[in-house]
Amino acid sequence: MQGTVIYGPTRQERTIFAVIGILASIMLYQSIAHLYGSDGGGTAILFVAAIGAVGGIIAIGKLRASKIRTYRHLARR
Repeated sequence: MQGTVIYGPTRQERTIFAVIGILASIMLYQSIAHLYGSDGGGTAILFVAAIGAVGGIIAIGKLRASKIRTYRHLARR
């Protein structure tokens, strides 16, 4: 059997955490904007989404930094 050694987060994990970071940051931004009576639109929301994406990628990097994992490849028939 063959396997792959993975150091740190996989591409799929980084993508998932980037999306989670984007959604969380936009929801937080909209909540704060609503609290202060603003419409919460414009280019600021894109800036907040970018910060959320980077924050999500950094978070998964920190969580998986010291993790070494292996995945087995099953033989195909």
